[in-house]
Amino acid sequence: MAERKIIILLSGEIAAGKTTLAQKLEEKFDFKILKSRLAIKDLAKKKLKGDDPDRRFLQQFGTSLDQKDDGKWVLDYFQNDFGFSFEHNSFFIVDSIRILKQIEHFRRAYSFSVYHIHLTAPAHVLQERFLRREEIKYLTKSIALEKYYEAKQDPTEQQVPTLATDADLTIDSELATEDDVFIRVSSFLKLLAPTKNELVDVIVGGQFGSEGKGQIAAHIA
Repeated sequence: MAERKIIILLSGEIAAGKTTLAQKLEEKFDFKILKSRLAIKDLAKKKLKGDDPDRRFLQQFGTSLDQKDDGKWVLDYFQNDFGFSFEHNSFFIVDSIRILKQIEHFRRAYSFSVYHIHLTAPAHVLQERFLRREEIKYLTKSIALEKYYEAKQDPTEQQVPTLATDADLTIDSELATEDDVFIRVSSFLKLLAPTKNELVDVIVGGQFGSEGKGQIAAHIA
């Protein structure tokens, strides 16, 4: 397990469950997390000379970074933060990816170590989850909805659902609990230890065929 190299690229709309999944993988398997929103904030604050930017500015600034180098800034920030090799930790998560070019840069750099996982949910579910966020609870519903719709109107955010077509694994988080999503991802990446050793029955026909192998296999299955 220690020799495996895994970079998970998470994508999905606002409130799809990306951060919750990242935190569970961090707690259970010691994944290191790069939060692209914090990376954008860090780069933006350097440009603003210390001022604290709001969500709208961060979205626009992130788009400008994508346009500047075709989305490669996420890979550059990742390598600057964690290094070019996997000497100290083999498991990483980027929370989150917003355009296809960002994914392509990671795949060119790290090949089969990269897994793109996309989370989705119906619009009404995403909105309800957003309104339940801790940082939103203190706001009136009308103001909270205004912030939600403003964030959703961002052009880059609007194309995030299209990333599902590129994903190695897509999960509808409406149909699963947070633990279900975690188990599905862990199983997909083969991170879970086997719970028991299975036996395999091999049925061999030793004569001329039509001995009933199919019926026996169907009965066992």
